[in-house]
Formats: sequence, C-alpha cells, structure tokens
Amino acid sequence: MARVRISAIVAIVGGLIVVAPAGAMPGDPPVTAVAPASGATVALDAAGNEVRYTCPEGYRISGEPPFATYGGRQDYGVDFATSPELGSDGRLLQSNVFDRAGPDYIQDNDLPDGQCRGYVRSGVPLVVYWQAWRLCLGCPGPGPYETAEVRWMSLTTVGSGAKVSARWPRRAYSGYPFHVSVETAAVGVASKVELQVRRGAGWRRFGSVGLAADAGSGPAVLGRGRHRVRAVVRVGAESVVSSVRRLRVVPARRWTTSSRQDGPWRKVGAATVRFRISGGGRIIRNGLFRQSLLCPTPGMTSPFTTMIADAPLPRARIAPDGSFAWAGTIEGHTTYVHGKVRGRRASGAVRLSLGSCTGGGSWKARRG
Repeated sequence: MARVRISAIVAIVGGLIVVAPAGAMPGDPPVTAVAPASGATVALDAAGNEVRYTCPEGYRISGEPPFATYGGRQDYGVDFATSPELGSDGRLLQSNVFDRAGPDYIQDNDLPDGQCRGYVRSGVPLVVYWQAWRLCLGCPGPGPYETAEVRWMSLTTVGSGAKVSARWPRRAYSGYPFHVSVETAAVGVASKVELQVRRGAGWRRFGSVGLAADAGSGPAVLGRGRHRVRAVVRVGAESVVSSVRRLRVVPARRWTTSSRQDGPWRKVGAATVRFRISGGGRIIRNGLFRQSLLCPTPGMTSPFTTMIADAPLPRARIAPDGSFAWAGTIEGHTTYVHGKVRGRRASGAVRLSLGSCTGGGSWKARRG
C-alpha cells in the first residue's frame, strides 16, 4: 500500500474552510503562544498591547544536516486579525489582518530564554485574534510557515486608564453660550467629546468639543433650569464618561457690563488683538485675534512651518457676568474665542485652524 503523507487537515466549520496550523520539523521545538490566555479580557493600551510566544533559535528552516538551513529570532512574527479564519498557508487570513508585529530581535531580561513579545496597536476596544509564526520551508504544512494556535483576547477601556474630565462654569445664562473645557487621558483615537445632559432616565447630547491632542474646548448652550451634565468620549463601541456635575442656568439679568465698556478695545502685551463693544456693554463685534500657526510639512527637512493668520470674531453677545464664547468658520478660518470683560480689562483664549495649520493661545485687552 502506498504511503500518503498528510501535511494539513482541512475542515469545514460554519461554512468556512479552516486549515489546521502547520507543525515544526521533526526534532525541533515548536512556536507556541504563551500569553495572554485565549479569551482573556485585557485593558486597552494606546501604546500597544503585548502578546508573548516561544521563539527558540536554531530550528531548521529546511534541509537535513549537514546541509540544513537554520532559523533565529529574525524569522518570527505575529499577526493580529478581526477573525480566526485561516488562509491556505495556515496563517490568519490576510484580508482580516489589521496589524502585524515583526521579529523581536533582542532577548529581554524580563522574559524567559526563548520567549519573544509582540504588540498590537488597535487604538479601540475590539476582539483580537492573534497567531505567532515563523519561516519554515520544510515544515509539514500547506505554506512556507510554521504556525502556533490562534488565540483571542478582548481589548476594553475598563482598567486602561482612559478618562475624560470637563470643567463647567459655576453658572450659565439662558440663551448665552458658555465655555466648556475638557481633558482626556489614554484615549488615543477619539477626536470629539460629546456633552450630555440628563433627561428623564437617559442622557441627551446637547453639544460637542473637538480635541487637539488630549485637550479641547468649545461653546455650549442650555435652557433655563438645574441640569446634570457630563462629557463622554466614544472609543470604538465603548464610552468613557466623566463625572456628573450640576449646572444651574439662570435668566439673563443684572449685567456687570454697561456703556462704560462701549468703544474700541486693544491688546495688552505683544499679541495683536482688537474688537469693539457696543449696546451698553452687551455686544462684542469686529474682533481680530492674530495667531502664529504651525503647519505640518511631511517629507520636508523641518516637520513644521509657521504662518501668521487672524482669527475673526464678527459678533458675540456678552452674558450678564461679562463672559462670552463664539465659534464659527469665516473664509476657511475656523475660530473659537472665549473670554470675560471685567471693568476696563478683558482676557481669554483663542483657537484657530486654517487648512492643516493650527494655533492658539491666551489674549488680553483693555478699553481705549
């Protein structure tokens, strides 16, 4: 009877063709998954989540002694995918692979001899399937790789250190925008923070704040009353929620500003700032806040260039406590300005983006 060498086992599971992982050449220690265990729940790390696998050196890639070719740490790697489905070569199906860790060249002294590590950088919570592999042309498998078992882990923001915090005014005024600032930590890919207010048994969105790096600010408006508010960051399918604050929105009356503030206002310090106040201290208009912007220049010697641009503020209403907040886009200049008028002095901050260029900072001005 003819001898038949079986190099792979093929099964059909749920309509998918699944190929069994390829084993090592006879006498060689295999590549195996070490940690985390399959099914583990792991706190998402924006810098990357670690997996470990065995990576013994001196295994045979092909041939028989004395003409064998041997492999080392440089021949290992790990694939990370959104599905456990295997391709015809025994590795995770490449169309589902979203990240890959290459060779771990150095034997770190916090790992046992013969172990390597790789990192998956997903940035969002999800179920990750991972598989270690090494080059092996002579292995009894369907492709040029020896593969370890496929494991999976669930990445979550719980315990990851991801958080969001928001600073709200002590009180706000009905019909007048108020300033909200937010900070995040270990969030990674989020670009907006949603502002929510409690309504009945649930929460309703009433505004949002854009993020630059790990911080951002913007205007928001709420109707009269006592409200419970919070800030929420969406990270994939999960939410990171700030602490709940109580915010009182009162009727607009008893202004601290008056006709004494009417007239031109100009800079205090080096930055160019000018605007006018009118209407008995209740309207700020014709504002200009000059900013130095950073512009990314990929592929150039310097990663950034600078430009000067003016952040416009055409018109904003001043609340009874002297505060104001305005956001808008005029001729490509996307601006957010907020501040407070106190007597003959005013101060605040401005943020400006123009195309890919961004900048901002604090400002001061005085009457006259």
